Amino acid sequence: MKKFFWVVLMLCMASYGIFAENPPADNPYANVASEDLPSGVIQKLKGKVQIKTAESSDFVKAKVGDVIKPTTVILTAIKSTAVIVVGTTPINVAPLTRLTLEEMIKETAASTGGKLSCCQ
Repeated sequence: MKKFFWVVLMLCMASYGIFAENPPADNPYANVASEDLPSGVIQKLKGKVQIKTAESSDFVKAKVGDVIKPTTVILTAIKSTAVIVVGTTPINVAPLTRLTLEEMIKETAASTGGKLSCCQ
């Protein structure tokens, strides 16, 4: 009887993941192409922050004032952070991050209900 209970419980848990609905997305940037997204500018840096453009094969040290295109990859090390301003919206880049600006814009828009002051 115990085995039957555990089998049923496991089947219920597995089916929950299959049939669970995703919450509605209020992110108007979810399906926007990267070339239609705005660029950003590095406003603050702390620690080791590197960037890699789509045209480059290597990471280079980021500097305050660098223009970051949506396809640029931002890489932060341990205890390293950056603030990238897109329009007037600051995007905080946490330690141990490896994302493109496009991914950061879309995540920020998703967490703020689609509100980015750069793109309204």
